[in-house]
Amino acid sequence: MNYIENDGHITREYDVKINDIELERIIKELDEKCSFTVLRNIKVCANNEEEVLEKINANNNSDVKINKLVKVPDKYYLLKDITACPFVFECEYFCKQSSYLASLLRVLLFNYHSSLNFRKQDSRLIDNLVYYQNNDELKPFKDRIANYEEEILNFKHRNNTSYELEYKNQIENKLLETLSMEKYNVDYDFELLADLYKQAKECFELVLVSETVHYKDLDHCPKVYKLGEKKSL
Repeated sequence: MNYIENDGHITREYDVKINDIELERIIKELDEKCSFTVLRNIKVCANNEEEVLEKINANNNSDVKINKLVKVPDKYYLLKDITACPFVFECEYFCKQSSYLASLLRVLLFNYHSSLNFRKQDSRLIDNLVYYQNNDELKPFKDRIANYEEEILNFKHRNNTSYELEYKNQIENKLLETLSMEKYNVDYDFELLADLYKQAKECFELVLVSETVHYKDLDHCPKVYKLGEKKSL
């Protein structure tokens, strides 16, 4: 796995070393202790309620099965000539949703073990890991809600363009989503999430393998340095 930095004057290429055993432990702990409980609505084609539950559980990738069928209404619809299952059940159920951090680390680990060359993808993913420190996922729900409410309030004092109205709708949707997340994750441990993020970054070591200085004067040839300097994220 490689990581490339370019500040417009110097391009540095790093060989990325990962403590994959420790990273796998962190991903597992993220899934067990830092997944989010979410309420989902879904329509399921099935022959009966038992089959509905089987299908919902089969689509839940979490190690911890907490699915709960809240409602299977008496009203259902025949699906003629579309599916072998005669009924559609409208359902609500709770499930575990992995954090974005866990998903990002999984992809990085896959790329690290892959024999394919993902140079551009690797650089983007490592940048995403570095900039995750600013991700809303690390912010407590109350802080996010306050920020969204303040943004929505600011729209009342402006002549909104169609673009701004669309953005306002996006903020309102984020507010509703966050209110729902807060309702079903009252005791979510944001401090543990931040600590596991810090531990995850310590699993990455960048070893500088080349440094190219780009000169504006075309009479000079770029110089390439092969160095063994190491740094962490």
